[in-house]
Amino acid sequence: YTSGGASRSFDQWFGGASHGVPLYVNFKVGATLSERSLLGFDATGMGQLTEAGVVPKGQIQISNAFAMFTFFPQRTGLFLRAGGGFSALTTEVGSYSSRSTGYGALGGIGYAFWLGRTFNLTLGLDHSRQFYSSSQVTRSHFTAAYLGFDWY
Repeated sequence: YTSGGASRSFDQWFGGASHGVPLYVNFKVGATLSERSLLGFDATGMGQLTEAGVVPKGQIQISNAFAMFTFFPQRTGLFLRAGGGFSALTTEVGSYSSRSTGYGALGGIGYAFWLGRTFNLTLGLDHSRQFYSSSQVTRSHFTAAYLGFDWY
């Protein structure tokens, strides 16, 4: 994310404290518009926690609530995603807590391996950018590679 004109990673924000691997959670719901296109709602949370160490226990989280369009150029397999909507960045360390809100956009690519007519396993890569109205944190971004399971 960018704060005060300087870019910082989650690792830098935690100031050397031990922390776990970032966690990415995604939920989608929507409707089929045609054989090649879907329109829906996509909720994403990406965050990380610290353990006791250099800084008190804390967390940082980016949340997105996006309208999402998914397009399958060949009706199955390869897909492209694009969307946008509401974004928030929440940070907590000890007694300090901050929440910045704004908007964001996402672009992605993936491949759906169909398991019958209504289920698929999905490999995907999404990149999102967020822009906040806060004077402290102005923007953030992340890229997520994921394995998913979809039911249509």
